Amino acid sequence: MPSRSETVPTISFVLIVRNERHNIQQYFKSIEGVADELVIVDTGSTDGTIECIESLRPMASFKVQLVQEDIRPFHFGKAKNSGIARASGDYIFLLDADERLTPSLRESLKVFLTDRDPLLVCFNRVDELVPHFIDPCIRLFKNNLNIRYGEDDASLVDEILQFQGEVLEFDQPILHYQGINHLLRRPQRNLFQLELDVNRTNKEHGTLRELFRGFASFMYIFRKIYFRRKAWKDGKIGFKYALLRAWYKFLVHFFIAMKPTIHT
Repeated sequence: MPSRSETVPTISFVLIVRNERHNIQQYFKSIEGVADELVIVDTGSTDGTIECIESLRPMASFKVQLVQEDIRPFHFGKAKNSGIARASGDYIFLLDADERLTPSLRESLKVFLTDRDPLLVCFNRVDELVPHFIDPCIRLFKNNLNIRYGEDDASLVDEILQFQGEVLEFDQPILHYQGINHLLRRPQRNLFQLELDVNRTNKEHGTLRELFRGFASFMYIFRKIYFRRKAWKDGKIGFKYALLRAWYKFLVHFFIAMKPTIHT
C-alpha cells in the first residue's frame, strides 16, 4: 500500500455513449471506489440514456460531468478527445459502456499508479464469448496534452492514440460484456462502421489490386486473431469470431474496389 507521504493519483473515467441506457447502471457500479470523476460525452442518445445518468448522478461517490455533443459526421477520435479535454484527474481512463472493471483491478490500480508512475497503461480485454482471445489495449494514461486520439480520417472508426513514451502492462483484465450486440450474436451491427470505413477511403488503386489487398487483409487478420491472439483456444466460437473480423476487412476493400478510381 502507498505510504501516507505519497500522493494517490486521481482518475477521470471518460465514456462516449449513444443509446447505452441498458449499460449505465452497471457501469457506474463497476467504477465505484476507484473513479474520482466521470466525464460522459453523449453523441445523440434517444433511449433514455441521459435520464438514466441524471438519476444516478446524485448517488455516485465521484463527480459526474455530462455533455451532449453533435459530432457530424461522427468521428470516434474527436468524440474521445472531447471527453479527455474536460477531464481534471491525474490520469485518464477510457472505459466503454459495455466494459467492466474486476474487483481486483479496482483494489490494486491506484497502488500500481502510485508505485510505478506510468505514462500509459495497457490492459488485456477479456471477451465474454471468446475469453482466451488476447486483446491488448491502451486505456489509461496521464492527463497530458501530448496524448490524444487522432482526428484525421484514419481515426474516424479505428481511433488511434497518438503518444510518445513507454507503455506499461497491468496484470488485471478489463471485462467486455457486449450482450446482444456482440459481433457473434449480431454481425450486422458492423454495417454502420463498414459504411464509415468505405466512405472515408478513396479508391487509389485498380479494382483487381484493391481486391487483392482485401484478400491479403483477410488472411492477415484471421491469422492474427485466430493464431497469434489465441482465439483458437475457444474452439468453433473462436474460429467464427476470427472469420467475422477478417471478413469485415475484406468487405471494406471489396466496396472500395467498386468505387471509381481517384488518382492523387
